[in-house]
Amino acid sequence: MAAIETAFMAVAFGEQVAQGTILAATRDLAGALDLTNGIVLGDKESGQMESGISISFVREGRDRPVVGGSQTWQQDEFLRQQVGTFSVAFPFSGNRKTTTTPLDAEFQQDPGIEAILKACGLTSAADGSGVGWEYLPGAATYATAKVWTGVGAESQSWALLDCIGSLSISKGPGGIPIATATFQAIMDTYAGAIAMPTFDYEEQSSVSAKIIESMGASWGGVRGWSDLTLNIDNDVQLIADSNALNGERAKTGERNVNVSMTMFDDDVVGIEYAQLNQVLAAAPTDDLTFTTGTNAGGAAALDYIISVNNLQITEDLTPDRVGGEHSTTVTARASGTTANSEFSLIFR
Repeated sequence: MAAIETAFMAVAFGEQVAQGTILAATRDLAGALDLTNGIVLGDKESGQMESGISISFVREGRDRPVVGGSQTWQQDEFLRQQVGTFSVAFPFSGNRKTTTTPLDAEFQQDPGIEAILKACGLTSAADGSGVGWEYLPGAATYATAKVWTGVGAESQSWALLDCIGSLSISKGPGGIPIATATFQAIMDTYAGAIAMPTFDYEEQSSVSAKIIESMGASWGGVRGWSDLTLNIDNDVQLIADSNALNGERAKTGERNVNVSMTMFDDDVVGIEYAQLNQVLAAAPTDDLTFTTGTNAGGAAALDYIISVNNLQITEDLTPDRVGGEHSTTVTARASGTTANSEFSLIFR
């Protein structure tokens, strides 16, 4: 009896040295792969084939005239195959490796997730105010991605160039936060009828991320949320460029860091807080902060602290009720008085 084989998808990312220069090490990945190769284990409840990966491709062409004296279309002039949509959803956590003393570098993300975060406009460096690894807004670093589908010897792959995008993190209480990176990318190479590599996801598949609980969330005062999504929107566009592969290249526009959330109102903060914030004429000064805790050493690196700074409600303000308690649903944008100061993420 033949063995049962189930088709699946996988993905890897690597940082490019420059726009337009594919990372050959990622493009050429094959054989036995682990986290050092930039592979990322996605979220089973997202994407295609329960992989966390969503991808599609489109044919771009220029129409020819119809057959003379008829209404019959002729084959178009082929221009290119392009990436239609590409996103990767994965559990949001520290790198899950066991720390020692600990040291700053022990909190840096695995290479694949590191490349994703940088491609979504976050810079990466040791935390200057304590032990940990900090990610701040900055210029996006282009990434090469490789996507596989299939099973065994009946598999295929695509290598994608110049991946840059936007990041959202959904944080529902009691669950594991899920980060979703959505990219613009340029099609580079395709390979069919290849052998699917093997994937060792190490701690990504053996150590659980922390759930959303006891976060100590504060905005205008300590209070929790019933749902929250953090967005780092980089307004990525494809622009025409005669010197680029396929005649197009991806670039970022204006960055918008914002949160959409339903926060509880209480006696400490006051039911009027959201109203006063939305009509504030002066620059806002209240930050939204929350944390899972701090790693003291000798434990899996799971913890982080997030600060979304100087929040102002710029879009919806909707009075609400959650379990009989008064709450307010808002979309608020982060701001700063110095460059790249509107947001920070520290794994520690």
